[in-house]
Amino acid sequence: DGMVTLLHVVPMDEPIDGPMYEEDFKKQAEKDAARLAEIGSQRLQGLNYEIVTEIGDPATGIIDTAARREVDAIVLGTHGRKGLRRILMGSVAEEVLREAKCPVIALRLEKKS
Repeated sequence: DGMVTLLHVVPMDEPIDGPMYEEDFKKQAEKDAARLAEIGSQRLQGLNYEIVTEIGDPATGIIDTAARREVDAIVLGTHGRKGLRRILMGSVAEEVLREAKCPVIALRLEKKS
């Protein structure tokens, strides 16, 4: 039987300087896991799925998790950043597309109104 892994990587923009910052990232990861559980229960009924949250660089987290779990494919959404913002922040989807060892499907997400 197949398994769907719902992964969210909490971005760590700055180095962790102490236990308080680390706790903040852990709390955010727990909130994100709860949100993923809700999505899974609503949209993945009848499928085997697991929820994984990581803390760190999003692209690296996606690529490393996919490799560790030997996934068949990665599906991810894109934010569609343009211009200077894309140059400064980079594109997670672009890096995953370049570096992943398995097929990657990138979906453009609709803008929230």
